[in-house]
Amino acid sequence: MLQIRPCHFGLRILDSGFQTEFCGTLIRNPKSAIRNLLSGPRPSTLDSRPLHGFTLVEMLVAMAITLVMMAAVVTLFANVSNSVRNRRATMRLNADIRQARNVLQQDLQGATCPGLTWQKPESNVGYIELIEGPHREGNASRLVDGIDSPLAPDFNPEIDHGLSILPSSNLPFTTANPTWVTDGGGLGDYDDVLMLTVRNEQKPFVGRSPTSLNAPNGFDGWTAETIESQLAEVVWFSLENPEASSNAESFFG
Repeated sequence: MLQIRPCHFGLRILDSGFQTEFCGTLIRNPKSAIRNLLSGPRPSTLDSRPLHGFTLVEMLVAMAITLVMMAAVVTLFANVSNSVRNRRATMRLNADIRQARNVLQQDLQGATCPGLTWQKPESNVGYIELIEGPHREGNASRLVDGIDSPLAPDFNPEIDHGLSILPSSNLPFTTANPTWVTDGGGLGDYDDVLMLTVRNEQKPFVGRSPTSLNAPNGFDGWTAETIESQLAEVVWFSLENPEASSNAESFFG
C-alpha cells in the first residue's frame, strides 16, 4: 500500500522505504540521503544573487587619478592667484605713478623761479636746480649693467631678463640672448635730483621743521615740529629699492 506523507525536507515516500523520490530524482538509499540533508546547510529563502565590490587595484587606480586631478586644480588656482596678485600690484604701481605725476605737475606750475638761466639773486624769485646723477638712459641702474653678483662684497644683482616687465631698448639683444624678453635698456634715468621753490596759494605745504639744532647728539637728538606754509623748498628724488624706515618720526619717513 502506497503512502504519501509530506515532511520537512519535501520528501515523498513511495512505498515501505526501499525507494524514495527526492526533487524528481529516484534515491536508492533514503537513509543516507536524509542524513546528508540533516547535516548540510538548509536552503535559504533570501535572494542569493552575488555581491559586487571594488578590488584593491581599482581603489588604488581611483586614488591615483584623484590625486592627479587635485594637483592640476591646485596648480591652476596658484597660477590664477599669482596673476591676480601681479595685476593688483601693477594697478597699485600705476596709481602711485599717476599721483606722483600730478603732484610734480602741480609743483612745477607753482615754481617761483622761471626756468631761465642767469637769474639775479636780488630778484628774490627763489631757485630751480637740476642735478644730474651718475647714471643715464641705457645704463640707468646697476640692475641692468650685465653683472650678476648679488652677494657681498659686490651687492650687484641683475634683473631676470626672461621674466622682467621693464621696458626694453631698440637694440637687437635677442641674437646673443635668445631667452631674454627685455634688456632693461628702456628704464629711465632715476638718479637725477630736482630742487625748486614752490608757492601754493590753495593748499599750504605741511612739513616738519627741526627745533633743537644744538643737540649734543647731532641729528639724532633733534626735535621737530609740524609747520604749514604757502612757500616751500621741494626736492624731488627717487631711490632704487628703498628700505622701509624704522623711525616714523624721521624727516624722510
